[in-house]
Amino acid sequence: MPKKNPIVAIIGRTNVGKSSLFNRLLERRKAIISALPATTRDRNYGTVHWKGEKFTIADSGGLDIKKEEVIEEDIRRQAEIAAQEADLILLVADGQKTVIPNDKEIARWLKKIKQPKILVVNKVDNLKIRNQLEPDFFKLGLGKPFLVSAINGNGTGDLLDEIAKKLPKLSLVDKEPDLRIAVVGKTNVGKSSFVNALLGKERIIVSPLPHTTRDPQEIEFRYKGKTIILIDTAGLSRKKPEKSRSDTKEIEKESARKSLVALKTAEVALLMLDATDQISFQDKHIANEIIEAKTGIVVVMNKWDLIQNKSPKTLKQYLLYVHSHFPFLLWAPYVFVSATKKIRLKNTLDFALKMKENRERSIDQDKLQSFLNFFNKNLSPGIKNKETPSLESIEQFGTAPPQFTITAAPKTEIPAAVMDILKNSLRMEFSLWGTPLIIKQSKSKK
Repeated sequence: MPKKNPIVAIIGRTNVGKSSLFNRLLERRKAIISALPATTRDRNYGTVHWKGEKFTIADSGGLDIKKEEVIEEDIRRQAEIAAQEADLILLVADGQKTVIPNDKEIARWLKKIKQPKILVVNKVDNLKIRNQLEPDFFKLGLGKPFLVSAINGNGTGDLLDEIAKKLPKLSLVDKEPDLRIAVVGKTNVGKSSFVNALLGKERIIVSPLPHTTRDPQEIEFRYKGKTIILIDTAGLSRKKPEKSRSDTKEIEKESARKSLVALKTAEVALLMLDATDQISFQDKHIANEIIEAKTGIVVVMNKWDLIQNKSPKTLKQYLLYVHSHFPFLLWAPYVFVSATKKIRLKNTLDFALKMKENRERSIDQDKLQSFLNFFNKNLSPGIKNKETPSLESIEQFGTAPPQFTITAAPKTEIPAAVMDILKNSLRMEFSLWGTPLIIKQSKSKK
């Protein structure tokens, strides 16, 4: 098993540019940036490569020592976890302002943590004021400050050199995860509660407030000898933002965009629905996004413990109800879970691993052709007519998802109904459940 990268945690009060620095060190825009306080809430991770060294950098929410709102307490707790698990801490301050009491409180708290620290003064775009700033920030008692500008990159190279010096040297081995799973769904269906319950720790902030999760959170863990990346995404909305958008709406729009990008990097998606709520157009929209991404899919019905007066017929009745809204997902497995009661959570992982196996299945050509011959002979007379073309041959040309070329008679098109039956028959014959299938028609050369 490869050794973990050393972790560098970015800590500081709100709006000092922590996420801008995070993005600058990653050399890509991973964290959402906004002037709105508390834009970053959960810990956000990325990998930095610098002069042969590699480390993980963790962005955290802004610390406001005096505020007492519940969401602020959750953000503080996430930042504290980031600091405690780190090998090195960057305390970020605002170079456009003098040291304020909140900076001193955070510095005082960090001094109690044994990990090495670097004081980073951000937003220093004017080189003329560099000498004026240093004496003021020396008051924090964390040594010489590194003056940088995350926006234009000034001083970040020197900062990376210092980080590389202070980090523990580890022999690192790159290894791709065995499976990437995206947890997707609309707001407040319990995605973050599900992730926390599955991991057995509070990794993601859980709140009844919509859009609590903003940046997609990637968490690596081991399950049955496999390395799995679990991606908790922001709640997706079908509604388009209004023309006069506030900062909050801009953040929600960016969160949704990042969720869709994260979905496209996953191999399997867990579509989470609220069993206590009616299935909405929004749920169907998200399901369609998963199909467009061509990932495997497991439908997760959360909050099943809240369904009252369950009987042996309840599950069957509920499945009929869900299938009536998702007739295009009859090929997906369904798991009924409770994140709060921790019921059947690991079943979702078992299904996800199976779905990946199905996505990567290669089928013997002789078996495929035998299947097609049988299919032609047994196609229902109600579907087959004089205009239905003869299906001459089938070949698999790709996996993840499984992809096939089927050859039909010249100048004919395979009817959609026949293509649907063909896909379902392939799934049944070769155990291709939980994954989309791609079938392209090729005209016969005869």
